[in-house]
Amino acid sequence: MTPVAHKSRREHPDSSSLPSTTSDQPGGGTEGHHPTPTLSRLIATRQLNAARFVTHHFCFDEFNKAYEVFSDAKETGALKVVLTRGS
Repeated sequence: MTPVAHKSRREHPDSSSLPSTTSDQPGGGTEGHHPTPTLSRLIATRQLNAARFVTHHFCFDEFNKAYEVFSDAKETGALKVVLTRGS
């Protein structure tokens, strides 16, 4: 899958805590690089609380609804959707 370049980053209350570069490559930059290694490292070292990016919660039996919400993130405002087992 080819990464999509976004012209503007949607502001989130925690976006100021993110590093200005999301590349693990020498020279930095974001174009053509995936932020996953950097984000994973920040979460693993507790420098970033991933729970703050969760915008929607669903029970697993609501999987289809959760998928709809996440797939239409521009309209729903979804950043991260969490599925949990029913109570």
